[in-house]
Amino acid sequence: MVQALARRERLLAFFVVLFACLHLFLFLSDAYLRHPPLDILMHFLGGIWFGFFFFHFLFDRGRVLTTHPAYEAFVVLGSVAFVCVMWEFHEFAGDLFIRVPNRIMQTGVRDTMSDLLFGMLGGTIAVILRTYLKWQRHSQSPEGRS
Repeated sequence: MVQALARRERLLAFFVVLFACLHLFLFLSDAYLRHPPLDILMHFLGGIWFGFFFFHFLFDRGRVLTTHPAYEAFVVLGSVAFVCVMWEFHEFAGDLFIRVPNRIMQTGVRDTMSDLLFGMLGGTIAVILRTYLKWQRHSQSPEGRS
């Protein structure tokens, strides 16, 4: 069990580094502005990643007692929503205070709403996948078949 948790944590850390490098590359190369679907994809994948991140660190490691899958889903989706909103503040503050010539992170309200929507959709996909995988694992265990 401990080995499986350590493996998951290494995988989560790998994706943090991968997303950070990819985001930096896409931002500095103006790929987000030239190819808007990349921005949507990154927010969607970020929502999935944060969903699994919160499941792992809040529930798998035993930091929060769970009573029901709906409780876990509510906490994870709320946490993903918080991260999505904080990321949008980060983009807004970056445009307002850092001012990199010819580079912007926020192109308007439509971009912000799209980013929030796709981040939350990613979080929802993480909840659905996690619930399905947990149900499948439980149904294959000897206790779940009775």
